[in-house]
Amino acid sequence: MRSSPKVTLTLGNPQSRDNDPSVESSGTWTCRVCGYVNERKGLGKSGKCGLCGVPYAQTVASPSASIMPSRAGTPNSSGFTPKASTADDKEDEGKIACPTCTFLNSALLRNCEICTTPLPRLRQPNHAREKPEKQQVVRLSFRKGGDKEAYRKLTSVLGDKAWEREGHSNAQAMNPNGERSGAGIDGILQSIDLSTKAQDTHMQTAFADLEALMLRAGEMVRLAQSLNQRLSSQQAAASSPSGSPHGQTTEEEATMIRTSLVQLGLATPALTKEMVKNERAYHEGLAKELGGLLTGRDGERGLMVGEKGRGVVALDEVWGLWMRARGVALLSPQALIDTLPYLPNHTSPSIHSLRLPSSLMVLHTPTFSTSSILYRTLNRLEPSSIDTDPTDSSPFEKSFSLLEFASTESLPIGLAQEFVEVMESQAGLVRDDQAGQGDGGVRWYRDIISP
Repeated sequence: MRSSPKVTLTLGNPQSRDNDPSVESSGTWTCRVCGYVNERKGLGKSGKCGLCGVPYAQTVASPSASIMPSRAGTPNSSGFTPKASTADDKEDEGKIACPTCTFLNSALLRNCEICTTPLPRLRQPNHAREKPEKQQVVRLSFRKGGDKEAYRKLTSVLGDKAWEREGHSNAQAMNPNGERSGAGIDGILQSIDLSTKAQDTHMQTAFADLEALMLRAGEMVRLAQSLNQRLSSQQAAASSPSGSPHGQTTEEEATMIRTSLVQLGLATPALTKEMVKNERAYHEGLAKELGGLLTGRDGERGLMVGEKGRGVVALDEVWGLWMRARGVALLSPQALIDTLPYLPNHTSPSIHSLRLPSSLMVLHTPTFSTSSILYRTLNRLEPSSIDTDPTDSSPFEKSFSLLEFASTESLPIGLAQEFVEVMESQAGLVRDDQAGQGDGGVRWYRDIISP
């Protein structure tokens, strides 16, 4: 009979293993990284973990590895020592401490896993040469052919010697120039560090430009104010009968200067304390300036007067719009509050301030004073002759909800709620918390109970 072709593989040559103590008698080894139990497939020292891919650690013995006896055959040569070792000592065995950060690294790493510092090499202990073990072989039988192709691929793999190139992978963690690679945790930290440095550089450059602009801003404002004053004096001199036409600014030049000042936010010089003699004159000037913004000046539409004017404006909104109009000559909120008593004298119609129950301060025109709103509201709630039935002794009372009041007075919901509370405190209205349950809200009626 003719036998089928066979390929015999010799596994675990004792001369190539150097009596590695981490080889288990059961043919398995445990990965020190993930704890996966791998089967030894004849790769010896070049084996990799089947789960995480970490190479086989030669200096770390598996917990299940059997202890081989030495040549002397004495009981002490079996690895037993009188001094008991703790579990931490067993875990730290075979690890390399980083000389910089003292982190315990695997013996397979060339650089520290935390700070990438080059690690010193462990000295391999001189184990006694063990007796040659029986060789393990694997015999592959090709009953249906294909032996030549399998032998060719096996020869190619063995000739490639991929396991010898594993030592170069850790060495490539650093570039030839000594720089860190961009892979792993080190690459992420390096990228974050570079981004932070770039942001710091941009911020420092931006702040340097801003400081230079702030240093020049005062000079630019003073120059604009001097141009405006000179232009005003020349126009006043030209309008007088004794004015000289020589050296005066033409209409085109005046228009250009005025346009430039408007673009700077200084159509007229913003009032400062240096321009007046006392505190009262300063507040009077600020009230006049604010009144021009609210009621309009030189044919311009004001914020609170006109067809699109708002009868009630919150004080914080007024301060923001005023500071935007003043440009760089900013004022504190307290300066605005101190100016409010002088504001009615410089506005037409007069604009007054009002503090609502929530401590919110608003500016309002006479149309939106508390008495005016209460008067209009009570007139709407008065029963008309058409609605009154002479035979009915209890005529139907008119009422309104918060949304109806806000829509009628063209007020935001928040301000409408504040004004309703003010009118309620003045004994002009009463509320009915249950009357509007069907409509989903509280309703207010005119007060016919109080004397």
